[in-house]
Amino acid sequence: MLLKDGIVTQLDGISIIHHLIPVSNKLARPQYPMSPEYITIHNTGNPGASALANSIYVDTVDINKSWHFTVGPGEVYQELPITESAWHAGDGAQGDGNRKSIGIEIAEVNGAEETAIKFIAQLIIATGISKDNIVPHRHWSGKLCPRLILSHWDKFIEDIKKEMDSMDVYEVKRYRNISDIPEFYRKYMKKWMAAGYVNGNSDGSLNFTEDMIRCLIITERMQQDK
Repeated sequence: MLLKDGIVTQLDGISIIHHLIPVSNKLARPQYPMSPEYITIHNTGNPGASALANSIYVDTVDINKSWHFTVGPGEVYQELPITESAWHAGDGAQGDGNRKSIGIEIAEVNGAEETAIKFIAQLIIATGISKDNIVPHRHWSGKLCPRLILSHWDKFIEDIKKEMDSMDVYEVKRYRNISDIPEFYRKYMKKWMAAGYVNGNSDGSLNFTEDMIRCLIITERMQQDK
């Protein structure tokens, strides 16, 4: 998975379709900035309706209802950047479910859950969100959702972990704030920010990995040696 400004630009083995809710739809898309800490799983609740049908629906609703991704067999529709919050968790305007979690709606059609497992594994690796912070909609509001997955929730999570293992990658630690960065690297980051070389994301978060910081330090030292 590749991400740019909260938009998924590439997925491995899955089609990504950008179907963003218009910014003019202020009820569904309030454009509140978000640095996601959780991934919230839903089922759409309408058996047989495709991911596209659900995506078209959320694009045109005139209520406080939205989510970030709609998953179907072999495809994912992105409805919002993951740098913006959505109305999907049912825990209020300031609840962590709505304001700090990525909402994923899984269509109730054959093959969608399997695609969701692959997609979520890639999303975890790309964002650095902890596997422990994958939660069902029920976690936030008590609603029986995702209704098709709750009965085998533990297996669903295990399947995501297995998918991550099969990708032969390690879970990357990402530093979202200057205070999270180890002291040795922090002085470099402060210098780069003061010089305007590093501005962070649109929501103010940095989202740097240790390897990224090391590469920047090496590049700076190479320039100094010239």
